[in-house]
Amino acid sequence: MFKQNKRLIILISALLIAGFLLTSLASYFISVASLRDHVANNELPLTSDNIYTEIQRDLLKPIFISSVMASDTFLRDWVIRGEQEQTEVTRYLKELKEKYNAFTAFFVSEQSRNYYHADGLLKQVRPNEPRDAWYFRVRELPSDYEINVDFDMANNDAMTVFVNYRVYDYEGKFIGVTGVGLAVDAVKKMITHYQETYDRDILFVDQQGGVRLSSAEISDSENYLKELERDAETGRLLKEIAVADAGSFEYQLSDRTVLLNTRYIKEFGWYLLVVQSEVAGTGELFNTLLINLAACALITLIVLVITNFTISSYQQDIERMATTDKLTGLYNRQALDILFRQLVLNLKRRPTEMSALLFDLDHFKRVNDQYGHLAGDAVLEQIARLTVSRLRETDIICRWGGEEFLVLLKDCDIAIARNMAEELRLSVLNNPTDYQQKQINMTISVGVAGYRPEDTRDQLIARVDKALFKAKRSGRNQVAIDD
Repeated sequence: MFKQNKRLIILISALLIAGFLLTSLASYFISVASLRDHVANNELPLTSDNIYTEIQRDLLKPIFISSVMASDTFLRDWVIRGEQEQTEVTRYLKELKEKYNAFTAFFVSEQSRNYYHADGLLKQVRPNEPRDAWYFRVRELPSDYEINVDFDMANNDAMTVFVNYRVYDYEGKFIGVTGVGLAVDAVKKMITHYQETYDRDILFVDQQGGVRLSSAEISDSENYLKELERDAETGRLLKEIAVADAGSFEYQLSDRTVLLNTRYIKEFGWYLLVVQSEVAGTGELFNTLLINLAACALITLIVLVITNFTISSYQQDIERMATTDKLTGLYNRQALDILFRQLVLNLKRRPTEMSALLFDLDHFKRVNDQYGHLAGDAVLEQIARLTVSRLRETDIICRWGGEEFLVLLKDCDIAIARNMAEELRLSVLNNPTDYQQKQINMTISVGVAGYRPEDTRDQLIARVDKALFKAKRSGRNQVAIDD
C-alpha cells in the first residue's frame, strides 16, 4: 500500500511537473511570438511616433525659423534697398539667434555675395572657394531649402547642422540664402536622450544609405548595429525600408533577428530607424520562464494581470498625451490632423459650409516678461476656457502653437464665423485674467477663412494664417477675413 501510494505520488508529481513544464515552455514560445508582434506592431511604432514628435519640437524648429526669415519683409526690403546700414541686418540676425536659441544665424546676399551673421559681416562668398560651395549649390536647388552638416566659420569651425533657405524678392527673383544652425553635438545629445528615454537604438539614414546621425552611446560590442550600418551603406537595408514611408518588420542579420520600425522624415530626406534587438527581449522572457518553473501558477497569473493592467493604463496615458495639449486640455496638432481628415470625409458625404478661425494673443511676450511664465500659462488657460464657452459642442478647437489657437466651425459660413470671431474677441477683451490679485488684460487678433472643397489642411491653414497676418498688420485686436 505504501509502495502504491508512493508510486501514485510519484506519478501525480511527474504529471504535475510535466504538465507545468510543458505549459511553461508553451507559454514561453508563445510569449516570444507575442513579444515580437507587440514590439514590432505597437511599441516600436509608438516609440517612433514619440521620437518624431520630439524631432518636430527639437530639430525641425530651425526649418521653421529659416522659413520665417526667408519670408520676412524686413530682410527682403533691406536687400532691395541696396543693403544699406549693415548694422540693421546684423541686429536682426542677432535678435533671431537669441530669441530662438539658435547656434548661429546668417544671410548671404546674391547681389553683393556678402556673408552676414549675428556678429557682423564675415566675408564674401566666391565660386572658387571650396568652403563656399554650399552657397552655389543652394543657389541652384530646385527646392526652397536644404539641411547640410558643415563647419561654421563664424563659430571656430564648430560642426553644425545648417538649414539653408532660399530668399526671393516680391517678384520671385532669387536674392540670397538665409537660415540658422544647430550644433551637431547638441543634436547627438538629443538622440542620446531619445535612446535613454525609450531604451531603443536610434539611427538616421539618408537616401543614399549613409548613416547621418546615431546615438553616441552605441558601444563597440554591439556588432549587430555596425552590421546594420554596413547594410544601409551597401543599399541592402534601403530596399526594404524605402518601400513605404513608415513600417515595421523583422530584419535578418548574420547572427540574429532584429525588429525595425522606420519612418521617412521628408523635412530632412532621412529615414528614422528605431531598432530593437530580439535577443534582449527573449532573454528577459527566458528569465521569466525560470521564475515560472520555481513559482506557482497563481503568482504568475497575478503578475501577468498586474503587468497587463499597467501596460494598458500606460498606453491610454500615452494616447491621451499624444492628442491633448497638457496646459489647456485642448486638442493638439496631431489630433487636428485626424479630426480634419474626418471632417473632410463628412463634408464629401454631406456637403455643407465650414469655416476656420486662427487667433493669436497680442503682445503675449510682454505678459511673460512682466509677470512671469506662470502668469502666461494662466492667461493661456483663461483664453482656452473663454473660447470653449463661446463655441458649440460640434466645433473643434486646438492649441496650434505657443499662443495661437485654431478653431474649425462645422455647418458655419464665413459671415457667421466672422460674428463668432468678433464675439470671441470682445469676450477676451472684457474678461481679464486674475493672477495673484492682479488683472492681466489681453486682446486677440483673429483671422477667418472659409473652407473650399479643393482645400487641403495646409491650404486652409495658409489662408486663415494670411487673414490673421492682415489683422495684426492692421493694428491687432481685430478680426480679418481671407479675401
